[in-house]
Amino acid sequence: MLLVWSSSGCGGEADRPARGSDETRSYTVEEVRAAFSKATGYDLLRASSSAAIPGVKTVQVLSSARFIELHDGTLRLEYISEAIKQAYGEFAIFVFKDQAARDDRIAGDARGPDGIYWSRELPERGPNAFSVYWVAQEPYGSNVLLTWTSPGEKETTDQWTRLRKALASLR
Repeated sequence: MLLVWSSSGCGGEADRPARGSDETRSYTVEEVRAAFSKATGYDLLRASSSAAIPGVKTVQVLSSARFIELHDGTLRLEYISEAIKQAYGEFAIFVFKDQAARDDRIAGDARGPDGIYWSRELPERGPNAFSVYWVAQEPYGSNVLLTWTSPGEKETTDQWTRLRKALASLR
């Protein structure tokens, strides 16, 4: 799982067309976790960034995997099950304090006609260090951001479709 946390957003609000979801609705991490569980039968892992880190706003992260640091300092990705990995791929759901924090983390130049913000990433650490990959992002409500790593080119697969259906109740 590649947790994308780019330091640059996509620009100002003028760059962000209407998203089609109820942007006035804010969700708790418990609501998002429950919606995913109800739709899929899977309980996601939960982590959070620290408010003590300067410049980083507190955010809750729900995912199907976690990084395990091995004794030699390398990272290994551990999924809660092979079935969730196959069904949904590499993804994370970020639950922010508010819309401004969420919008600050949307990467990509502009939302495409399919409603997706795409960004090209190059990790410096981890199992895929220095391998370029594409990440799709889609906002939900006023404070939720779904991110998914494409297994290939800048295109979605059935995994993305299943993720969107799992979060449909947040629309």
